[in-house]
Amino acid sequence: MRKTSLLPSILSRLLQEASLRLFLLILFIYLEYQEPFHRVIHQEEAYLYSNPTTISFFPVVYLWLVVVFVPALTILCVQIFHRIDILDLLSAVLCVSLVLLLNGVLTNIIKLSVGRPRPDFMSRCWPDGNVPPSTFDDPFNQHFECTGNLAKILDGRKSFPSGHSSFAFATFGFVFFYVSGKLRTFARDPSLFFQSHRFLISIFTLIMPLAIAVSRTCDYHHHWQDVVVGSLLGFGLAGLVYGLYFPSLTSRHCDQCLVTTALTSSNQYEHGSVDAKGDNGRGGSHRFLRQSLNDDDVEASLNSNSPRFKPFQRDVKLI
Repeated sequence: MRKTSLLPSILSRLLQEASLRLFLLILFIYLEYQEPFHRVIHQEEAYLYSNPTTISFFPVVYLWLVVVFVPALTILCVQIFHRIDILDLLSAVLCVSLVLLLNGVLTNIIKLSVGRPRPDFMSRCWPDGNVPPSTFDDPFNQHFECTGNLAKILDGRKSFPSGHSSFAFATFGFVFFYVSGKLRTFARDPSLFFQSHRFLISIFTLIMPLAIAVSRTCDYHHHWQDVVVGSLLGFGLAGLVYGLYFPSLTSRHCDQCLVTTALTSSNQYEHGSVDAKGDNGRGGSHRFLRQSLNDDDVEASLNSNSPRFKPFQRDVKLI
């Protein structure tokens, strides 16, 4: 009966989550086609934007394939090889979708506001290399008479921060946190000591985004500052949003989603005791009590006849 009564509430919240993501998607697409701020380029800094135009070492098409399929395959593999958990699956999908869409919106807002030219902006503006002598005469009323493709010129003013870097680190940042949680890489559990392979697997997930970010400076599409800030933005958002759906990586429950952890704790409280093995076989009832009750509660349970603590008094004395 209780599960049936919760169903409408769950569906309502899922509808809200889906609506939010739809809004962010529409906003992201809208911002993609907006004209950026036209920042003044002084003659003494023109050399920063005079690199040759080259093909992208990691094209946008490849980036979108990575953004879509890498998280999907990661979640699928976890569900197959770790354990099938519908709540965990739902939490992972909500988490990665919010990370990517929020990252896209914030990246575009910063790009449009800053309007920093790319390292190859001059080559985009004048593909033949013939820059008019009067281009830098009046820096406060600067109008470039560009002869290149208009779309490429406008895109040439969207250098900061790097979208490739932010999306790469947002995508693989989620993979890093998600895989680290399932492997319990950073969990404070004595039984996991001297198992460096877990740490190496987690770190390995960050090699690909690092390579993508560095490539953006090698093909003269971004300055190094664009790449650094974009990478920090993507990885930072991945960590923040991950914390909304999953416990800290140092938690004993880091391999579960927050919903599962909350429901497990609620069921244990309702039954008034914990199974002898408890905590999914990792610690027993005394460990659960240490996590669930603070020191004052434990002390009170030993010196109180309150009905609240009677079901637990036997286990508390074992601590």
